[in-house]
Amino acid sequence: MHSGALVVALGGVGIARGRVGAEGIRSRRAARRPCRPLAEGEIYWDDLAGLRVMNRAGVVLGDVQGVVRQHGGHPLLRVERPPVSQGRSD
Repeated sequence: MHSGALVVALGGVGIARGRVGAEGIRSRRAARRPCRPLAEGEIYWDDLAGLRVMNRAGVVLGDVQGVVRQHGGHPLLRVERPPVSQGRSD
């Protein structure tokens, strides 16, 4: 960890290419290793990223941006609110 961010070394993006080389892969998702098959009705929290969140009345509350795991008892979904023009009226 460095300044609250995870620091990793990736093949093909060595120190010689430095920050410039790393900028080319910024915000890309890494493939995760295979997980166990899920039973019907089960999900992996990370698979929710990118999904739209709505209340029961169909009002868009935002999009899932990720999972917060350092919260204590259970993970929380990090949801980014949409612009007012996409369903919010507050």
